[in-house]
Amino acid sequence: MTANKHYRLELHFNITIDQSPILEESTDWHEAQYNEYQQNLFEAVLAHPETFRAFQNYLLVGQLESMNWQQWHDMLLGNPTAELENILPPAIAMLGASDQKWFADAQKEELFFECVEGFVDCFKTTIEKIEVVEVMK
Repeated sequence: MTANKHYRLELHFNITIDQSPILEESTDWHEAQYNEYQQNLFEAVLAHPETFRAFQNYLLVGQLESMNWQQWHDMLLGNPTAELENILPPAIAMLGASDQKWFADAQKEELFFECVEGFVDCFKTTIEKIEVVEVMK
């Protein structure tokens, strides 16, 4: 049997825009000049929609890159124990007694993944499109 299922993973991001770090007054001439350059750049980026959009995408990519696999695992599966040996038992319970024993023995031997690897290989995941859409409120 071959079938395709299409899923969409939406990632919701919030980017807070707060220019207060560059609006702070400084008695140091170099720092004041630096803040002025930063304020001018801030205003120019906000005034140029294409640049602002590209910069927002840059921020989103940075956020994605900073996340490790465990954070993705926990967000998508709901908890750190959502591994195959905890996901598949309801389906395994529908199998015959000898099959159930085989999988139970594999779990006891800590070889569960190796014993379901052929099944897992039946499913290929590809990312078809990544889209960033601004949510208007």
